[in-house]
Amino acid sequence: MIKDTSVNFFEAEKAFKTYFRNHEKPEGEQEDIGEHEKREKNPSKREQREMQRENHMRMDVKRYEYWRDRMLPYVLPDGHILTPTERLKIWKDNSSRQ
Repeated sequence: MIKDTSVNFFEAEKAFKTYFRNHEKPEGEQEDIGEHEKREKNPSKREQREMQRENHMRMDVKRYEYWRDRMLPYVLPDGHILTPTERLKIWKDNSSRQ
């Protein structure tokens, strides 16, 4: 959803929260100190796939949170996110007034 430039911010936020009501949100790598010491030296194929899946999910969560933080200042009350063109126009309008 975050790659869609016409997405409604509130719908994206709702979808994220709804998904994680039923799924476990992965922890960040810095949240588990000493995690590398707990890992097996030679994990099985199944464990490797699980670690990969968790890493992908962790990165997706980070991407979403980064997107949310960057877009929040540009969200209108109806959930529409200002396009870069709209942002530039506002900036130019404000610059010309000063």
